[in-house]
Amino acid sequence: MGLIIAILLGAFVGYIASALMGRESGFWFSVLIGVVGAFIGGILGVGDQAILAFDLSGLLWSLGGSIVFVAILNALQKRN
Repeated sequence: MGLIIAILLGAFVGYIASALMGRESGFWFSVLIGVVGAFIGGILGVGDQAILAFDLSGLLWSLGGSIVFVAILNALQKRN
């Protein structure tokens, strides 16, 4: 059950980050963006805390990390 919730939260965070950064993405790519963003946010914000913490600060750090990840993806796509 926890994995399903993590996937749905990752998709939600990934979708919000994609929308804010103007990138179209499907469900699974949104999940990927959300999970990678949670990892980046966990490294930047809370150190050794769990990825995708199920509280407001964890979601905000995940969103911030997702925005950073989408910005990197957009920059790499513009180079090609």
